[in-house]
Amino acid sequence: MVANEEQRRLFYVAMTRAKETLCLLQRSDFKNPYLKNLQGDFVLRRNSDLETQNLPQFANNQYKILGLKDFDLSYAGSFAAKDPVHQVLATLTVGEKITMKMHNGKIVLKKDNNVLAMLSKTAQAVWQKQLENIVSATVIAMITRYISDNEEEFKARCKVEQWEVPMIEVVLNKKEINSLQAAIQEL
Repeated sequence: MVANEEQRRLFYVAMTRAKETLCLLQRSDFKNPYLKNLQGDFVLRRNSDLETQNLPQFANNQYKILGLKDFDLSYAGSFAAKDPVHQVLATLTVGEKITMKMHNGKIVLKKDNNVLAMLSKTAQAVWQKQLENIVSATVIAMITRYISDNEEEFKARCKVEQWEVPMIEVVLNKKEINSLQAAIQEL
């Protein structure tokens, strides 16, 4: 087997092992010959200008992706089509900054003053302790949900046939998290 063919197959196998999301990085001085062949609406290409930024600031950051399991997936679906939540979701773009806040005792995603999504019960418990450490929350994808995607018990709650759920990259200040964990351990 030719070395390039073996590398291509290894690349394919590695990509197919992703459980929820896959992020591939490419250095500007070392091009991966297989990345150019990846095409489709599932590909999000972003350029980074890290060379010009102060890199030590990133050393204290931790990056988390909020995926489907982290959201109340029928939240936006429970609002009528003319509700502002659908209008705001329709205007969200990849790379846009949003906020994660407490709202009526629940952790929600907001753009300006509009609630876009609510975290699942499981995610609420995890993120409640980390809200103060959030540096930023950025939209990385928009997923379309359909009423048929819901379990029977949730379908009655839905007021539209389809709606969107944002996927989010959250940047946390790891230094703050470590300080908080140390303080908790001292108690």
